[in-house]
Amino acid sequence: MTAPESEPAPATEKPLDKLIARIKGILLKPSREWEIIENEKATLQSLFRDFLAPLAALPAIANFLGMLVSGRHEPFAALTGSVLAYAFSLLGVYAIGHVIYQMADNFSGRQDKMKAMKTAVYSSTPIWIAGIIFLAPAFNFFFVFSLYAVFILYRGLSILMKAPADKVTGYESVVVGVAIVVFIIFAAITAGLTI
Repeated sequence: MTAPESEPAPATEKPLDKLIARIKGILLKPSREWEIIENEKATLQSLFRDFLAPLAALPAIANFLGMLVSGRHEPFAALTGSVLAYAFSLLGVYAIGHVIYQMADNFSGRQDKMKAMKTAVYSSTPIWIAGIIFLAPAFNFFFVFSLYAVFILYRGLSILMKAPADKVTGYESVVVGVAIVVFIIFAAITAGLTI
């Protein structure tokens, strides 16, 4: 009697392939992607390690190279500024995740820390992709990408945080307002430390 053949193990997706698939999904079909994200198991560590950290590195690297090419910054100052901006961008997304969580109850949303962090992490995708423009500042569509990030955040607050339709705009306005203040403060600190 022969032993039954075992089924082949499912092929595991490479980290870069998963990252690219998630970027495409959140940018091209955000509502569908939010539905997938809602049911995925994740940890804070996996969100930051597998998605946010590599994606947020794109504008940091582009900024560093842009500063070097411009010739207006010494290499060490350019590196220091880019590293600080990168660290503050990660910290900023973490802070926004907490704001989303803390404000959920005020807007009849679901208070779920992990879903709040997912919302903060994935809704920032267009901003990190737009950050590549730091290589060519004249080609500046950053504002357009930021508006698209607001739309993606709106969908995330609706789907992941279960904010009702009549309250999601107010919820989003508070989150965006806090995000702007947080990133202005971090940008000022970075500029002050790298002068």
